[in-house]
Amino acid sequence: MTALPHSTPNSPTNTTTAQAPARQTVFLTGGSGFLGQRIVHRLLQDGHAVQALARSQGSAQALRQQGAIVVPGDLNDAVQLDLEQVDTVVHAAAPVVFWAPWSLYQRDMVDASVALY
Repeated sequence: MTALPHSTPNSPTNTTTAQAPARQTVFLTGGSGFLGQRIVHRLLQDGHAVQALARSQGSAQALRQQGAIVVPGDLNDAVQLDLEQVDTVVHAAAPVVFWAPWSLYQRDMVDASVALY
């Protein structure tokens, strides 16, 4: 998604004509989560292809119903993913816990981000 001027389309300060961004293939983690579902919806609405990582059958089914291409696996598989044909990676997966040892956040947030890079 391309950042557009902060004015509304009918605003007199909006003198530029925004061009639609080129269709991209986006790989997304956390696509079945609260934030991820909305990201999938918006990307598909904007005409992008979405590949989403799914840990469970339930997550996979929800992602397919939205129109995403499901990539089975979890964040521990991030190093093994073939992302050569992907234009953009969005890492929206995160542990949903009130408290956890730092090692959980290190693995799921930091290490996974490095592996996806």
